[in-house]
Amino acid sequence: MPKDIKGQARTLKILIADDNRDHTDTFGLLLQAAGHQVHISYDGASALEMALAVVPDVMLLDIGMPLPDGHDLAREIRRQPWGRSTYLIAISAWGTEQHKQRSLHAGFNRHLTKPVDFDDLVSILNSIPRGSGEAE
Repeated sequence: MPKDIKGQARTLKILIADDNRDHTDTFGLLLQAAGHQVHISYDGASALEMALAVVPDVMLLDIGMPLPDGHDLAREIRRQPWGRSTYLIAISAWGTEQHKQRSLHAGFNRHLTKPVDFDDLVSILNSIPRGSGEAE
C-alpha cells in the first residue's frame, strides 16, 4: 500500500475503466484487497461521468475501450482542473514504443502492456507522489 510522508499506509481512490470485464473486475478486487477505494467502469463515457463524481487519485484506462477510447478520455481528464493531478495509467495490448509515446502525448503518466503484472502495478502505485491526491 502506498505510504505517506511519515511512512503510514494511505488509501488511493482508483478508477479502472476497461471493456474487458474479467480484467477490470479482477484488478478491482485485488486493489480493494490491498486497501484502496476502487470504482469500475466498462466504457469511456461512464468512466468520465464517474471520474467527475469521485475525483480519483489514479485512473487505469484501457486504450482500446469504446466511447471514448483511453487516449481521448485522458485528454478530457487533463482538461479538468482536478484532472491535472490525477495519475493516469494506460493499460493496453499495444505496447510498441510508438504506442507508449502516443499515450504519454495524450496525458498519461505511464503505459503498461497487457497482461499487466499486479506486482508491477503495486510498485507504481507505491511510487505515486503524495500530491496526486488520496482518499479521505
